[in-house]
Amino acid sequence: MRYSFARILILTSILLVLVGIILTFGVSFGFYQYNFNKTVQEKTHILKIISDAVAGPLLTFREPMHPLVIENVLQKSLEVPGVMFVRSFNDANKTIIISSDPKETGIKIENLPALKREISVRDGIFNGEKIKEFSIKARDGTNLWMGFSFKDIEKDILINAVVLGVSASFLIIITILVIFFIFRHFLITPFLSLTTAFEKLKNKDYGTRLADSPVSEIQKIFQSFNEMVQNLSNSYQSLKMAETETKKSEKLFRSFLDSAPLCIKWFDKDGNLISINKNGREEHYLEGKMEEEIKNWKYLDSIDEAYRPMVKEKMDSALMGETSSFEMKHVVNGSREQWCAATITPVKNDEGDISNILFISRGLTKEKAIKEEREKNIKKTEETKSALFNILEDIKESERKFQEERDRSQAIISSMGEGLVVIDKNYMIVMANKTAESLLEIPAGKMIGRDTKKIVSILKGEQEIPDDERPEAKTFKTGETIIIRLEDNYYLKLPSGKKFPVEIISAPLRGDGITAAVVIFQDISKEKSLDEAKNSFISIASHQLRTPLTSIRWYAEMLGSEDAGPLNENQKNFVSRVYGSALKLNEVINLLLSLARIESGKTGREISKIDLIAFTDDITKELEPQFKQKNISVALVPPTEKLAEIKYDVSMLRQIVTNLLSNSIRYTENNGKIEIKIEKREDKIIYSVKDDGIGIPADQQGKIFQKFFRADNTSTAVPDGSGLGLALVRALIEMNNGSVWFESPTAWTDKSGKEEKKGTAFYFTINS
Repeated sequence: MRYSFARILILTSILLVLVGIILTFGVSFGFYQYNFNKTVQEKTHILKIISDAVAGPLLTFREPMHPLVIENVLQKSLEVPGVMFVRSFNDANKTIIISSDPKETGIKIENLPALKREISVRDGIFNGEKIKEFSIKARDGTNLWMGFSFKDIEKDILINAVVLGVSASFLIIITILVIFFIFRHFLITPFLSLTTAFEKLKNKDYGTRLADSPVSEIQKIFQSFNEMVQNLSNSYQSLKMAETETKKSEKLFRSFLDSAPLCIKWFDKDGNLISINKNGREEHYLEGKMEEEIKNWKYLDSIDEAYRPMVKEKMDSALMGETSSFEMKHVVNGSREQWCAATITPVKNDEGDISNILFISRGLTKEKAIKEEREKNIKKTEETKSALFNILEDIKESERKFQEERDRSQAIISSMGEGLVVIDKNYMIVMANKTAESLLEIPAGKMIGRDTKKIVSILKGEQEIPDDERPEAKTFKTGETIIIRLEDNYYLKLPSGKKFPVEIISAPLRGDGITAAVVIFQDISKEKSLDEAKNSFISIASHQLRTPLTSIRWYAEMLGSEDAGPLNENQKNFVSRVYGSALKLNEVINLLLSLARIESGKTGREISKIDLIAFTDDITKELEPQFKQKNISVALVPPTEKLAEIKYDVSMLRQIVTNLLSNSIRYTENNGKIEIKIEKREDKIIYSVKDDGIGIPADQQGKIFQKFFRADNTSTAVPDGSGLGLALVRALIEMNNGSVWFESPTAWTDKSGKEEKKGTAFYFTINS
């Protein structure tokens, strides 16, 4: 452990103060003892004198003295300085006392016998204090005692000793503090300044200097230090200038090497890589690697195996002072081979000894590749000449075939029974066929270059749809093919006021993005009339069937309850089948009537606020027995953000979700899974029901929302379906300004993260 000058000086000063105080109090204690003993001796001597003065008259009298005489003698004894009391008594304990303490004073005897002189001195206690007693003894045993107190003596001497000790201690402390400040100012502070200066010098602060010191010897040291720092500063500046020049030279040399289109490597005599220029790093794919990793290279590491013996021989020759040039292959990036022209030459130091080996190489791969490419190009040119003639002939043949195909396509388009128009991105008509001219009642020449929205209006029912809802607008917006069917209830309205129902297909034409839309439309007035007649017939038939069907259901129920008498097992089975069929037929009739009411616009809506999550939970709980019957797992995926309550007809929404979930249960095998997902997209809510069931065949997906249609695989899996559920779902959704679509097969992700396509997912929109 090391200590600073200041700490050593402080510790030394404290130690000296303590030693001085101890010595002072030791001397004071000796002074006290000496004066105490001296005072006691003086007081004892005084008592002897007093005893002589008192005892003399007593001893001269042979007869008893009068008490007043004795009292007078004793009273005079108290006037002697230091005497505390005088008392006398005989063997009969008759005592006379005269004391400085009033409580002790009193005459106890009438007379006093003659005394003989026997004098002695002893320590005693009087009135609780330590005293010195002087005794005179008479012949008949009568004693005369006188004493003085130690307390007064100790008090006076102690005060003098304390005053002496405190004064001496204070003087010692002042002296040591003066010495401390002298040492600190003239010795410690300069040394601390010197230490600080050396610290700055260690940190290369060559501007530090020491101020003058009043101590001549220290001033010489400071002057020597300042001269040394000045010399160091000059040397440092010279060194920095030299280093700067060296760095400039090195940078210039390195820049020259890095800009050279060569791979330049330095090796030591043992073949270890010392340095490599930028072109070499790039050639050997060493950019970004650490210097330590690069310096682990040996000179043969990048040389092709076949050329290593030759390169080793050239390296050995370089160590002997020879320069060699040759061609070889080296390996870059661990695998790729390159041709290069190389030169190995020795580098000598100032003493003329070989210190390093310089390995310079220049890539020949590009030159060889260019040469080979030139030869290949010459050969290809010859081949191309003959091929060009063949190509020209093929072009002519292709033009002829293209013209034929164009004429054929034009003939097909012209002879189509459907109207066809091609619309560009600005909604201008660029082409129209004959049927389009006939249906729109305008010649093609007057249609070309005109906005479709000004030529014809599109209605859904009696309401004209907005421009951004037109099929061609949706095609440009989504890039998808838009299909309008009979059941969508679309009409074209001409400027003349004529209106007719249509089916429309709008498909994108792709080039650099979507360049145009092809719109095919067909007048379906006859089909519309047939559909309306069919719906009317179904509605009438349904109403006509309801009454007899109700009777059949009631009578079957009564027979089953044996109201008409007991039944055997076969009879019960027959009645049960009749009753079940009546219920199914009643369900079909109810669906038909619901569809008829919706399509005729006679169905009213009762709008209320609905919490979609709670609503879905209620329906899944209602269908829970059906889920458990087939051991189907159901998962509800809630939206990422909290949804506000929607406004919808509760009864209609219940029919939609129940139909979709019932279909998923019906067409999903045992131990399957169903996922219900609710998500917010812009101003709409997407509600989806996904299952991993049998799916819908691709060739039958276009008819899935038609009445009474059932896909082939569904008829096999579930024979008792009506084919009306999805038609009702679509009608209810569109009645509430929504849209419905499906995906089959749909994507499922298993526990391992692997994706597979199976089942069906139905989606419909709800306005939020």
